[in-house]
Formats: sequence, structure tokens, C-alpha cells
Amino acid sequence: MHVPAANAYRATFSSTLAGPNEDGSFTLHVGTATGTFTAGPYADLTFTASGFKLMKWTGSNGLSVYGTSGAPAIQSLSFSNSTKFDRICTGMTISLTPVR
Repeated sequence: MHVPAANAYRATFSSTLAGPNEDGSFTLHVGTATGTFTAGPYADLTFTASGFKLMKWTGSNGLSVYGTSGAPAIQSLSFSNSTKFDRICTGMTISLTPVR
């Protein structure tokens, strides 16, 4: 969640990977996440986080990079204690895939 305190949580969400796009990239669509904080100051609160999308680019060496394309993703969060806020996600993940 990356709120201003240390927390642990368990969440579920669905995702799909679409593509290839015209530029050879793929689009990762992450659906709404729901979960419960399991430790920290928000323990036992439930939350919902809106979905977002990331682009995936894969190099010939098996290196994949996921990130927002152009503009950051805005994600809305709400907690069961009525707290609601938006956060900006610049999201970048690097994953290694064996080349076959």
C-alpha cells in the first residue's frame, strides 16, 4: 500500500496480458484489488485499490521491463474505516525470462 507506516497485507486481484501492440509491447491490465491488512497500524482493516495498466517491453536477451507509459497511473484506494485517497504509481518492474 505504501501508506506512511509499515504494514503487511494480503490481497487478491486479476490480471490479463494483451498484445502485442503496434510497437511490439504488451499491455498488462491489473484489475481491482481487495484485501485485508494483517499487521501494522491498519491491522484488520479491509481495503480496495482500483485497477491500473502497465506496458511490457521485452528485449532479445530475455529482460522484460514493465512500467507506466507516458503518464503515471492514478490509483484510488479506500479503507473500511472510510479513509479514501488517490496515489500516483509510476510502477516499474524488471523481470528476467530465460531465453530459449
